[in-house]
Amino acid sequence: MTAESDSGDLDVAKIACRAEIRRRLAELGEEDRQLASARLVDRLVASEPWLRAERIAMFLPIGREPDLRPAVEMARTLGRTVLLPRSRTDPAGI
Repeated sequence: MTAESDSGDLDVAKIACRAEIRRRLAELGEEDRQLASARLVDRLVASEPWLRAERIAMFLPIGREPDLRPAVEMARTLGRTVLLPRSRTDPAGI
């Protein structure tokens, strides 16, 4: 096996894993998604890297993504710098 074929196998595995995650997320109802987001935030803010961080890169949810807004607000309340991606719709942002 070559490094190139290993990489191809990994790409196929990643695609399959992402498809499975999307399928499972699509099956979740709104209440379950909110509960899962809350659990994710609880685990995040209890983690050692979170507790030591001065700057935290996060994202705000789009569509059915996990809702990390409570963690963003907590970080701001604690005086941490929160870094959020910005997207643009004009051609310069593409």
